Amino acid sequence: MSIPLIVVAAILLVLVAGLSFYLDRRFRVSLTSVEEKSAGLAFYYRSLLNSVFSADAGLENWLALAHYVALHLLIPVTGLGIWLRTDGNFLVVIGSLLWSIQLVQRLYPGPVFDEWDEPAD
Repeated sequence: MSIPLIVVAAILLVLVAGLSFYLDRRFRVSLTSVEEKSAGLAFYYRSLLNSVFSADAGLENWLALAHYVALHLLIPVTGLGIWLRTDGNFLVVIGSLLWSIQLVQRLYPGPVFDEWDEPAD
């Protein structure tokens, strides 16, 4: 076990939990349209991340980016903290790749085509 990595993992866990709660509260009290509210928290989160590097990016956009980065780092840092000196590093790498792929797929899903739609080239 590597104590510094476990401490960083605990900090990441607190950061993810705190920012998740904060972003959920901001979504619930945000003044958006009915369509945006019905689209859900993922749509709100995606819109925050998409406008991070725009001219009018605020603190909430940067907090959403910090949350997203912390989500991607949580599994590898925790896993490496636990299995740093063993062959479990292979499991950490595979687990973190699967974790990151799932995060990206859940946040940015591909286009959904109806039965009669033709995909655009």
